[in-house]
Amino acid sequence: MKKIKIISCAVLSHDLNDLARKCNLSVEAEYLEAGLHEEPQKLKTLLQERVTLASREDSWDRIVIGYGLCGLGTVGLRAGKIPLVIPRVHDCIALFLGSEKKYREQFSRHPGTLYMSRGWYENKTQPGGIRRKEQDHQRPGWGLYEGYDKLKAHYGEENADEIYRFINSWQKKYTRSVSIETGLEREDDQRYGDYARDLAAELNLHYEKIQGSGDLFLKMLTARETSGEILFVPPGHITGYDPLNRGLYSYEPVSDGDKPPWERSDPPSLPGKPQIRKGLGLGIDAGGTYTDGVIYDYGTGEVLAKGKSPTTVPDYSRGIGDVLNLLPADLLNRVDLTVVSTTLATNAIVEGRCRRVGLILMPLGKETGENLPKPWRQVGGRLSIQGDEIEPLDEEEVRRTVGELLEQEKVEAFAVSGYGSTVNHSHENRIRDIIIEETGKGVCCGHELSSSLNFYLRANTAVLNGGIIPLIESFIDNLEEALSGKGISGNIMIVRGDGSLMSREKARTHPVETALSGPAASVSGACYLVDRKDLLVIDVGGTTSDIGMVGEGRIKLTEEGARVGQWRTHVKAVDMETLGTGGDSRLVIEQRQLTVGPERIVPISRLSLVPGWEKALEYMDSLPDPFFRSTRAMEILTLTGKTSSYTLSEDEKRICGLLEERPYCVRETALALGHGLWYLVDTDRLEKDNLVRRYGLTPTDLLCAAGRLDLWDRELARRASRLYEEIWNRKEITLETAVFDRIHRKLLEALILRELDSGSNDTPVNRDDPVFRRLMTRLEREGEALDVTLSLKKPLVGVGAA
Repeated sequence: MKKIKIISCAVLSHDLNDLARKCNLSVEAEYLEAGLHEEPQKLKTLLQERVTLASREDSWDRIVIGYGLCGLGTVGLRAGKIPLVIPRVHDCIALFLGSEKKYREQFSRHPGTLYMSRGWYENKTQPGGIRRKEQDHQRPGWGLYEGYDKLKAHYGEENADEIYRFINSWQKKYTRSVSIETGLEREDDQRYGDYARDLAAELNLHYEKIQGSGDLFLKMLTARETSGEILFVPPGHITGYDPLNRGLYSYEPVSDGDKPPWERSDPPSLPGKPQIRKGLGLGIDAGGTYTDGVIYDYGTGEVLAKGKSPTTVPDYSRGIGDVLNLLPADLLNRVDLTVVSTTLATNAIVEGRCRRVGLILMPLGKETGENLPKPWRQVGGRLSIQGDEIEPLDEEEVRRTVGELLEQEKVEAFAVSGYGSTVNHSHENRIRDIIIEETGKGVCCGHELSSSLNFYLRANTAVLNGGIIPLIESFIDNLEEALSGKGISGNIMIVRGDGSLMSREKARTHPVETALSGPAASVSGACYLVDRKDLLVIDVGGTTSDIGMVGEGRIKLTEEGARVGQWRTHVKAVDMETLGTGGDSRLVIEQRQLTVGPERIVPISRLSLVPGWEKALEYMDSLPDPFFRSTRAMEILTLTGKTSSYTLSEDEKRICGLLEERPYCVRETALALGHGLWYLVDTDRLEKDNLVRRYGLTPTDLLCAAGRLDLWDRELARRASRLYEEIWNRKEITLETAVFDRIHRKLLEALILRELDSGSNDTPVNRDDPVFRRLMTRLEREGEALDVTLSLKKPLVGVGAA
């Protein structure tokens, strides 16, 4: 009988070896280092190398892969002459518990759990990505964090207190420490159980021992066909991942002539649709203004329930929870897949609310910084374009640089980009590890997002991504809190900008890929609702308007990344044009000149929901002279209830003190602070961090005032619109007409620009092109000898507020 080849994570070694001996199975095992799930691409490369090598021999009956999905590290594996056996689980927790179902049950009841088993203990690692450091001499290798004394020596006592508190803030997410027994352990070995118990005492968690099972290990070693728990990959087949059906599947690539299956070329990018899903799915879209939820039956194609509630910023969990409260509990209990789209990343980019990012560079030569976003620093470490090391990385310089960016530039996240890093990731990865060790802050490497050889492009994309990491991390925390509060288990996926799905873990580190996830879902929804294969879709939301194209039933994608405001994301996404214009765009009149967006503010018709609003509006009604120079002075500020995570300036403290009494007009705030000039009231940081919220006139308010929209306080909208109209003071055109003319013109310009750029490799046309400006003028006015008209060749579908 041929042997079984095992290629597995080292944390499974004890259980697989012991079980093979008990069952008298002939195996040969190769165990890879623990923790590779944190580097899925590296894991996939290593697994494919081992599988290819093992397939050259003819001595194996089958190859057992001892990994779950593990960050998609097992997706895209090609079987050689020998079939592969892979468990259909998310990660090794399910393996130790005995089934994916048991893992989902545990996660549903206790999402914040630290698990420990014999394999994890012996390999000094732990699921969940907790990085450990050598500092606890009683348990070598198991210190949870850098010691306080080391932080104090490095940063000083005042900074050490804050850093120590911050790098241990992860503990707040956990409530339980668990040791898993599979029944394959030695009775005299309770070290890992003792460790889980000690960890619970140290972190003030509830300790629990769970009886797992060796059932899945046995099925892995004995399976000869695919089942619900095991995937059997025939020779020449390739593994794929279907998020809707929650797991791995395999498919046969297109044949290359008479070659045997294991010598065929790479599969097409789309291997064909997997089996159609059945059951119930929960869809959530968290927009800038509203959060929507639906329960969908995959079997019948019907929406069974839906709900809409205002989005609550910064705590999205309340808005999501409000939507869930509108959906039937009996249906929620049957949901086994939750898919979430959000405009958070898109809106942050358009409104300029991305966090401050420190960029660390390793160029080939000396950089001038002309094409780079600030702040940036250059460190030692050079690679050739082939990825060969020219100069080793200077780790001490990296640590000093990280400290500088934190202390001098006050950055909140980091980006790393090196020349040649698309071929050799080692320098970027090491800097990333140092940043995490030193700061615990979010960090993004250029090679993780773009394979382009353009060094500047990768650097800009990494900065864009890094600036959104803190925002998306907070959003996902809120999402998990809201779902666990309703006992909703099952898989949770985030929509990418190209309409595909990604895991929560991936979204945390690559949030720029979620840019346009809301519009991507909207385009898919438009196709579903109108059942047409050729469409032009305009999705108008509270903050942005997005225009996309559908041709022959396919959503048009762009490898270069869609344009979002002034940025191009350089990450594959729906080919859409995103404008900073929406229902809640900020309307400003300055020197009798009108601007619409791109900033979003809260419609003033919602102000009546805030206690004490009357006095602020009375002051606004008084119409002091500064309002005629700029309506920014008459906007109203309120507190959100969020507390600051940093020390406020004296001015910020005084502003917050005023707003604790009631909402204040900006001009009124300036006078109360003794500034005199309204534009000296600096609330930028308070608004960016959602401590303070700004109310003012928006297109939504104009529709409310005109009676065309029934939302919030119509009389309040009328009072504000009358004040703005008086300042506008144009007899030839009303303010409402002027505002919507601007919005319509921006949408029309975007449509024409898309058409002019469609399928062209020439220099992109922009709004400042003189020929384009002349074309727009001719569309609005009659020509002497020639009129210009446009007509649509595809149906136009409006989504959202369109």
